Amino acid sequence: MTVLRHVGIGALAVVLAIVEVLALVFTAIVVSLVVLAAFIVRACVETAERRRLRRRRPTVIVAA
Repeated sequence: MTVLRHVGIGALAVVLAIVEVLALVFTAIVVSLVVLAAFIVRACVETAERRRLRRRRPTVIVAA
């Protein structure tokens, strides 16, 4: 019975270690996706700003 208990505790430790590694990998993937989304949003905002500045016509001053 003692041997089975030790094997059970070892198996539980292995399972918990695997779950912890999977949680870390999942966290890393989520953080990477958030950073990627931030870069995409920033690029879109910069492109829209450039487009807006390009569309604006310069004001013409007419001498009286």
